[in-house]
Amino acid sequence: EDLQAISSVYCGEDEFVLIANDRNCTVFTVKLPAGNTEKISVSATFSVNPRDWNVLFQDAQFSRNSLTHLKTSFNAWRSPEHTVWDGFNWITENAASFLDRPESLARSELQDGCFAVLIQLDHVRDVKRYAKVLRSICDSSGLTARMLFKPQGGPLLVGRARHQEDVKEFLRALKSRNLDVDSKGMPCKEKLSSVLYQGPVQVDEGCFESNVFDVTHCRSFADVESEFKTLGLGYLYSKHVTPELL
Repeated sequence: EDLQAISSVYCGEDEFVLIANDRNCTVFTVKLPAGNTEKISVSATFSVNPRDWNVLFQDAQFSRNSLTHLKTSFNAWRSPEHTVWDGFNWITENAASFLDRPESLARSELQDGCFAVLIQLDHVRDVKRYAKVLRSICDSSGLTARMLFKPQGGPLLVGRARHQEDVKEFLRALKSRNLDVDSKGMPCKEKLSSVLYQGPVQVDEGCFESNVFDVTHCRSFADVESEFKTLGLGYLYSKHVTPELL
């Protein structure tokens, strides 16, 4: 069940390969997205046993030095309390920063002055609880965001911030806080959300912001698009959310 969830949440077609699976050890390779404008991904082989888990990074997009730095930072971050799911989230949030990229691109990202994140949420059982915690996270991380219930499919969470670290802080909090309740009514974390985009953006001209965080129940996709444009993120809507892409 966990392997199926990993494949469906984090991987596209042919991006999950099960190498071995028995009660002593499970080994699989995944191609994880590293959200930014270059559509970067990173391949990693996970070895999981009942007591521990390990990961081996391997990707042609990264130089040997980049992979070494990525592995060093990953190992420095990891603690005994971290799960494989935590490892996936760390990789998707941080791996792209270790890629060797042209200096001109790095400069342009720093000068954009705005970073966005777009997340497909798995489910929201307790909307009031979810919204209350999200509002607190947005306040502490400096994010302006909307939780959007659209006409079809699960709810979206879209936000923008002035600094990339603010977005990373928001994502870390999103995975570590109890946001919702499970089928038994017990508080639970958000484990099955999917980051559709994370990275620098050019904000639409003439956009405006109202509340730091808000919840909107959209009756149509035109309403969804309007909320994106309110945040100055109309491009993200056309790229990731239009009905044709669902």
